[in-house]
Amino acid sequence: MGKNLVGALIKGADLKGVDLTGVDLTAVDLTGAALKGANLSGANIKNANFFRAKLSSTKFEGVVNASKAKSLEMAIQSAELIDGGFISVKRTFCDRWLNWEIIGLAGRLPLFAASYSALILIPLFFYGLAFYNSKVQHMLDWAGSVAEPDPNYNFAKIALETLHQQPIPSHSFVFIVSTVVLAFAATIYTFACPSRVKEFTQEVWVYQFGNALIQYWPYAWKYENLRIACAVCYLFGGGGVALVILIKVSRAATFIWNNSNLPWFLS
Repeated sequence: MGKNLVGALIKGADLKGVDLTGVDLTAVDLTGAALKGANLSGANIKNANFFRAKLSSTKFEGVVNASKAKSLEMAIQSAELIDGGFISVKRTFCDRWLNWEIIGLAGRLPLFAASYSALILIPLFFYGLAFYNSKVQHMLDWAGSVAEPDPNYNFAKIALETLHQQPIPSHSFVFIVSTVVLAFAATIYTFACPSRVKEFTQEVWVYQFGNALIQYWPYAWKYENLRIACAVCYLFGGGGVALVILIKVSRAATFIWNNSNLPWFLS
């Protein structure tokens, strides 16, 4: 068969055992085609439509642009399906490292697992801080107006000496923005990641349940733009939270160092 079938319409064709090694199948419509035993090794299947194509013992070694193929996950994959070297398909950096499975694993790390409860607690914290500061200010205003003959003078003097408004914690803006970005990433993952990838890892799907990899990777590759957006949000949101935590921990360590009775050789 020719090396170039770009845009060809071969819906329902009988391609059993056909050698399509290295053939450019870009945008070829293979809807319902019988591909049992066909050899697609090294073929370019970008935008090729595999909707209800019958795959069984089809060879995919070194296939190019598998993640750009259409409806590959909707092909009819029989019980005798063999992956046919599907694990060796050529993957881009995005498909290899920014697929839904990898993003999901990163999102489950404690640093990245921001929840909507955090977005609720943060405004409540600042509302409580503002409420406290307003009450302190009222007390200070009252204490400042009390003259010495007043029986409450001593109490007012103590209030002036001890009551202080609490400042907004440093780096609060970075922390809030980072939390919002992480929540946005979690939202993208929740609605865009296919349920199969959420429920199973590749290892569980293939090695524990004995299913074919070709029934898993096409789901992990879905919605490339959303995958990239989700990964970027996790990266920057998690980086912001990590920065704030690192600064807080370093300050706490410095305080402990400066105020502890350390041995002479550590001081």
